[in-house]
Amino acid sequence: MEPVIHIEDLAAVYPGGEKVFFEGKILVAPGERLALLGANGSGKTTLLRLISGLMKPEEGKILVFGRPPFANFDFVRDHLGVLLQHVEDQLIAPTVEEDIAFTPRNRGWPEKKISEAVERTMRDFGIEALRERPVHSLSAGERVRVALAGALIARPELLLLDEPFEHLDPQGRRETNELLGNLASSGVSILLSTHQVNLVSEAADKIVVLAPGGRLAMQGPPEEVFGRSEELLELRIEPPILGDLFHRLKRPVPRTVAEAAEILQRPA
Repeated sequence: MEPVIHIEDLAAVYPGGEKVFFEGKILVAPGERLALLGANGSGKTTLLRLISGLMKPEEGKILVFGRPPFANFDFVRDHLGVLLQHVEDQLIAPTVEEDIAFTPRNRGWPEKKISEAVERTMRDFGIEALRERPVHSLSAGERVRVALAGALIARPELLLLDEPFEHLDPQGRRETNELLGNLASSGVSILLSTHQVNLVSEAADKIVVLAPGGRLAMQGPPEEVFGRSEELLELRIEPPILGDLFHRLKRPVPRTVAEAAEILQRPA
């Protein structure tokens, strides 16, 4: 099965002339959730911009749905949902309902189909009560949920999330994690960039760790990557609490608290 994202030895140049290299290979399969970790300056946001077709690569290979995204921007955009790190930049309509409807309306969907999709999406996110609220009056957490709703209304095949858990309360984080899991089960591929390492084990099937400058330092399932605490610290990434604890105990690294409890109940 062809990967949704295929990246290999990629390089890009910033407007000021600085070059960033992503040395190595990244593959994202249909329905796979990949978390991108790295300290500031490692190129996480730049990589998301390259994948979404907003930046042109200088060297190397990048294919999204089998096509170079910069040269096929319209095609990729129609199959892609994006949540920006600064969500206020993508809330552009006067009210919540109008903002969620923006993408399908911009694509020329019939009004009946738009209305049905808006109702379904607001219900999925539990934001029906925000329908008439001006977007500028929303709390930080509400803005994230509305922006996610707008990114998902057209049911994209690939979702790019830049810090999706930022500003969410614990319940909002749990609900978002559950939603992402359901989306992946339905075949949606998800690539998320985050500093919230303690949430990654449940939010991702695979982790890619970027070193400063873009080098692919580590890649693998959460239990493998988070079992390498010393290397993560060298890369200026604080290991998740469970991963660090079980690494120190020399026990298998769990992905959830329930799994941790089960491991601790076994004989050492």
